[in-house]
Amino acid sequence: MDFPSLIKEFGDKLGASLSLSEHDTCSVLFDEDEVVFELRDGRLFMTIDIGSADGRDEDYPRFLAHAAAAANTGFSCLGIDPERNVFTLTHILEGDMDESGFEQTVTIFVCAARHWMDYLVTRPREGVADKPFDMQGLPDILIRI
Repeated sequence: MDFPSLIKEFGDKLGASLSLSEHDTCSVLFDEDEVVFELRDGRLFMTIDIGSADGRDEDYPRFLAHAAAAANTGFSCLGIDPERNVFTLTHILEGDMDESGFEQTVTIFVCAARHWMDYLVTRPREGVADKPFDMQGLPDILIRI
């Protein structure tokens, strides 16, 4: 199934009207966490802000190490938006996918993002970033928007 159709079906399941704009973008809120979808060159980019990068230079090595190994990211990429100075998590989808795979990918993506949001809030606690992110209650994320 193509990405615009998957997004529409996903929105229908959430009870929301969800479709790509004329600029091939849209977003959906899970609680207060906004996932932005952007279609570029046949690939669907999912991006979410995970926290301010202000004064967080000491976190760069840990973020880079986890990004390089795709550890605790759901095979997404940790990054920074230099214009807004915020840490982001991005996942790129390409190829064929069904509704179930799309839903599962979005759910894992949101869980991974929340893991890193928690890390940024609780960083003084050792090892938070190194623990696997919580996969409990995955379906619950999809019904809370």
